[in-house]
Amino acid sequence: MNADVGKLNSLVARVYKLCHNKDGVFRYSACQAVYYYRRDYQTKDRADHKTPCKVIKKARLRYELEEKKLRDTPGDFPTENIFKDNVGYF
Repeated sequence: MNADVGKLNSLVARVYKLCHNKDGVFRYSACQAVYYYRRDYQTKDRADHKTPCKVIKKARLRYELEEKKLRDTPGDFPTENIFKDNVGYF
């Protein structure tokens, strides 16, 4: 995961959604969008969380793949002196 995604993740409230406890919470590893206070709470919530978890996980993977493609594409940014180096292209 890149630094930009890490910055986005820091905006997510690190609070367990049922009791709003902030201490000792952990992020669900599959979707990385929901926090739980204890493993048994995660197990209890699994049936309700299963469908959105899959959607979020797929979206996150698509985002990371598209970001990698964009970052790996050469020539996205013009040269430092665009008027000298690209005469006739604008």
